[in-house]
Amino acid sequence: MTTHERRARQIGWGITAVVAAAITTGVPTASADMVNFHIAAEPTVRVRVRPPGPPRVLDDYSFTLGDLSDPRPVRASSFDDLDGENFRVSEVPGLSRIEDIVETARTRSEIPDGQVTAVLVSRFGRDIRMVANVVSARSEVVVEFDRAGVFLRAQ
Repeated sequence: MTTHERRARQIGWGITAVVAAAITTGVPTASADMVNFHIAAEPTVRVRVRPPGPPRVLDDYSFTLGDLSDPRPVRASSFDDLDGENFRVSEVPGLSRIEDIVETARTRSEIPDGQVTAVLVSRFGRDIRMVANVVSARSEVVVEFDRAGVFLRAQ
């Protein structure tokens, strides 16, 4: 990994552009409910979507380096509470602040050489949370934010 790539990963990989592109290039987020949104350091955005139509259908999409995958069907258990897990992208204004969230996660983790390897957006109980993994060779911290990107805790 080059110095430039290392620094890009540390400060958020320019991921806001990747998130925006994933949302606007075919992932049916405007008309569908999200189940989770996973941003990894590749940079890849993985989205689990509940498209309009049949109530128990889920599809996975990935968006990497400008390419959107075809939808991949997901097996849903009849016991999964899909209604309770869903959210819309518009409910998570913090997605527009991913670089700030990554930088805050690195700072609040107190890991000097930590890198954010992933940010997961999902519903935890009734709340939508953004959770960042910060890791180094010897440490790992999970940093949690609310849906607006406000820091909540590091553990």
